[in-house]
Amino acid sequence: MPAVEFAKSLPESLSVDSSFGLIQGRSQLARVGFEGCRVNQYGQAKGRLVPVTLSVLCSLLGTKYLPDFNGAVLVVEDVNEAPYRIDSYLNQLRLSGVLGGLSALVFGDFKNCGDESEQSYIINKYKSEVKGPVLSGLPFGHCDPRLSLPVGDLVELDVRESGIGCNL
Repeated sequence: MPAVEFAKSLPESLSVDSSFGLIQGRSQLARVGFEGCRVNQYGQAKGRLVPVTLSVLCSLLGTKYLPDFNGAVLVVEDVNEAPYRIDSYLNQLRLSGVLGGLSALVFGDFKNCGDESEQSYIINKYKSEVKGPVLSGLPFGHCDPRLSLPVGDLVELDVRESGIGCNL
């Protein structure tokens, strides 16, 4: 959403730097993306990066437009959804087999989607469905600051107690 960022008088530097970085072929994800993220499940992953709004993704389930998520690193975000809806969306992904085929799951911004304890409960409810790491708190989504993410790029994650490693 670069047009939104560039129209602001004082945009967040991470948002603008991230947008310009992608235009110039340099993603900010490996450099700053996982600082401050919460680790919900440790592990290693390698796959295509698929960032998407959770409610939009679930509207594609059962259609020919749903991408293949096998081995993908799925990054989801949403805004203004009740916690029961987030729970329902993740359950749809579980029942359709999407969660089980992922190499990693990353939660971005979920502003106005319940409080932190509700969000944590929901993430913990579904994290075991994913074979690899599960992270939350990535600055990605509708709210500032936000990273621009390179759709389809290969990403490697190494999430250990000692820290989070990322190669893009």
